[in-house]
Amino acid sequence: MKKLESLSVVVPLYKSSEYVEEFYRRITVVADRVAQNTSIIFVDDGCPDGSARAAKRACKDDSRVTVLKLSRNFGQHKALMAGLSVTESDWVYSCDADLEEPPELLEKFVRELQSSPVDLLAGVQSNRRGSGVGKWMGFLFYKVFNRLSNVSVPENLTAVFLMSARFRKALLPFRESHLYLAGVVELVGLSRRTIPIDKRFHGDTSYSFKQRFVLAVNAVTSFSAAPLMGLLYLGGVMTIFSLLAFIVLAVVWSSSSEEVGWLLLMGAISFFGSLIVFSIGLVGVYVAKIFEEVKRRPGWIIEYAWKGGGACRD
Repeated sequence: MKKLESLSVVVPLYKSSEYVEEFYRRITVVADRVAQNTSIIFVDDGCPDGSARAAKRACKDDSRVTVLKLSRNFGQHKALMAGLSVTESDWVYSCDADLEEPPELLEKFVRELQSSPVDLLAGVQSNRRGSGVGKWMGFLFYKVFNRLSNVSVPENLTAVFLMSARFRKALLPFRESHLYLAGVVELVGLSRRTIPIDKRFHGDTSYSFKQRFVLAVNAVTSFSAAPLMGLLYLGGVMTIFSLLAFIVLAVVWSSSSEEVGWLLLMGAISFFGSLIVFSIGLVGVYVAKIFEEVKRRPGWIIEYAWKGGGACRD
């Protein structure tokens, strides 16, 4: 296998302190095997467990290692973008440090790249982890997202990528407040394909149900106006239905001696009131996203950058 000329490994850190040392030991072995010049960029995404300290302790004598400490938690995708913004290598490999994706996958990615060159190789889970409601909701999310949005995202996509410098430079200008990386990758275009990978599971995920739900809502509303159009169509249909129902109710009520009209009226008021509240809430989501985007706040803030081998810069 021909070695890459230069390679950077970008690794977002969040609650990864217990895995950092083993990850560093294993990834350096593989990186040296597939590239002539290597570097590793750990991005501490406001970790509450001291992941940055663990990374500096494990890599203190290695000048190829940089640790970026973000000022707070910005989210995995923005932490990855922060790491991409400071590298100049020909190729960038991104993965997590929790060892759920074995570091040795890097060699598989490089072999796949050399057998069929593209600008981006993305890993997808062979079998989605989890069971029950969580697994079903993940399956449903991809189906709904791909049906509603103007891009099609591979199902069970992971954050494991091998990308060229050209793809990295095309990706960096995307500075959305609510960044959904899988969708943005598809917007970039260029040549890309996926490869199946096996992802292990160490325990509870750091993503709660609420976080997953918010991520799903942000993803759909960032890439599709279909929910708004759906409300428009629904409003039109319900208006016609209401008019017809009113005419029928008036006829029946005028020819009946039973006092049932108030029940129908209360039911109609409750139904349409709920529909109005839901519609306002959905429109509010889009308005809130506009509000966030127009402020143009920075996607991340680097508190400091630490360099292995004794060097340090603020």
